[in-house]
Amino acid sequence: MLFRSGYHASTSEIARKAKISEGSLFKHFPTKDELFVAATKIPPIPACIDRLSYMVGVGDLRTNLSQTCIQFVEFLQVVVPPFMVSQGRKPPQFPLPNGEEPPPVRDRRLLTNYLRAEMERGRLRPCVPEVVAYALIGCLVSYVMDNFCLQLTPTREETLAFVENLIASLWDGISPQEAQQDLYRSNIPHLCDAGELTKN
Repeated sequence: MLFRSGYHASTSEIARKAKISEGSLFKHFPTKDELFVAATKIPPIPACIDRLSYMVGVGDLRTNLSQTCIQFVEFLQVVVPPFMVSQGRKPPQFPLPNGEEPPPVRDRRLLTNYLRAEMERGRLRPCVPEVVAYALIGCLVSYVMDNFCLQLTPTREETLAFVENLIASLWDGISPQEAQQDLYRSNIPHLCDAGELTKN
């Protein structure tokens, strides 16, 4: 109900849909603001991003990236609807308790740190990891947002295909192939130095 009508959804209609009285609704949520916040609460950090630090140097990197991206899309598919509804409040708010960094910034930072750690171990070609993180996070967010705005529900197979094509498109530029790695170092050495600027 809130996903469809936003903050201006009628509490009487919400109660009717929930098959409870409006009084019972306000017993649990004394104000409409409290009801709205509870219904549109943004989940905590996605598990696939939170465990990146434990994946450094473990398993096949391309497979790790693919699985992380698929799980991140699934997380976004849960998060985007309530987030979009939350923007219907006046004034619009982004939940940032205690001065925490915005979730997209946090997720990009953690992915950047993971990519940098893999690069330092020779499992990625020298590059600017933050740019790769921007490309991955940006494409995944755009994919979910576009589908949400167009009211499309892609199948899991379609999502898997999108992620695999995304990884394949980036992989030639970051895979640690020795012959290409030497050429990359000689032609674009400044990228490795620029990467130092993004370290946290």
